[in-house]
Amino acid sequence: MKRINGYFNSLKSIEVEEILDLIIFRPLAYLLVKVLIRFNITPNQISISAIIPGIMSGLFISTGTDKGFVAGAIFMILSGILDCADGMVARMKQNGSKTGRLVDGAVDYIVSAAIYIGLVFGLLKSSVSLQFPILYSPVLIVIVAALSHSIHAALTDRFRNLYEAHVYGKNITPEYEFSEYSRELEKIRFEKGKALDRLLIRGYLKYISLQTKLPENKFIRLDPDLYMKYNKNLVISWNLIGTTTHLSILIISLILYKPVIYFYYCLIFANLWILVLIPFQLRAMKMTSDKAFRTDTDYLRPGMA
Repeated sequence: MKRINGYFNSLKSIEVEEILDLIIFRPLAYLLVKVLIRFNITPNQISISAIIPGIMSGLFISTGTDKGFVAGAIFMILSGILDCADGMVARMKQNGSKTGRLVDGAVDYIVSAAIYIGLVFGLLKSSVSLQFPILYSPVLIVIVAALSHSIHAALTDRFRNLYEAHVYGKNITPEYEFSEYSRELEKIRFEKGKALDRLLIRGYLKYISLQTKLPENKFIRLDPDLYMKYNKNLVISWNLIGTTTHLSILIISLILYKPVIYFYYCLIFANLWILVLIPFQLRAMKMTSDKAFRTDTDYLRPGMA
């Protein structure tokens, strides 16, 4: 029971966790974390270490062979486990840094770029038939898939963060973080040894600006029970196009030597899923805001106002 409690304490809120994270990647990451937590290893160091298997994955995929695809899938799994482990260590040791999430995000982009670039070369070299409608060029298919994946991840993260902010009072809304990281950037503007931090923060501020038109607006936390009522099932539905689900379907398609499976998921199912969810999400947001809600003085934790 103690081990089970320890595992769940290392997670985010259950509703925002993707099902494949809960049953595959995070349990494996937790076993690794139980070893790493005994040493003086920081979450950022774990995050950065995920780059190595991520790049190895791209290199093996670029060979275009069935064995190369399988090896690439295995290294992708290792990178995914490390990607889960950094946040779990931060929550268990409570030693996360201000730029920890930014480092994790930057690593995700580097790994994704390595995998997609490897996929381009792998498809050009391989004899596998894509048989995908409209998009006949492997290069074009991968580029559109990468762009689609980015949109899926941004939307999923947006609604997950809003859910955790309204329901659990966590300080992770774009509005809050835009203000918080803007102050942090001003604070370290001329500090020596903070060049990477400044670069990451500037990039993250631009990313937030893409998620919301008015990042400087003050966040008002809506009634938690009401927000959960109208948004819980939607958050779970958004998880069906989350990054881990993308990763898992790509892994399966590589092992089967049928990358077209991933492209059908990413380019057809996931994009159609967005079109299905958006009207329901807009309705849920309207229903929640139209009903009784209280201002941040009632609900917001210190620092969110």
